[in-house]
Amino acid sequence: MKNKDRMKALRYLSLLSQFGFSVAMPPLICIFAAMFIQKKFAVGDWIIIAAIITGIISSGCTFYNFIKVHIKKESGDNNEQNRPGSEKRDD
Repeated sequence: MKNKDRMKALRYLSLLSQFGFSVAMPPLICIFAAMFIQKKFAVGDWIIIAAIITGIISSGCTFYNFIKVHIKKESGDNNEQNRPGSEKRDD
């Protein structure tokens, strides 16, 4: 395996692990926070259900943004000419 291919493989591996953490962590954090609140303030089980729903919605938004950014990078739409504020002027 060439050095360039190895670097590309490591980049994709780090991207995959970043994606996994970005999608898995919001529901876990929400559930643990809800369990803490439930014990601390003696609220019902509804807080756990609300936390699960909130965590799933947050993971969905993270997934959508992650995919949108990386599709844009792969398609080459992040060129200098396509960035906002860099329009050509004919003065």
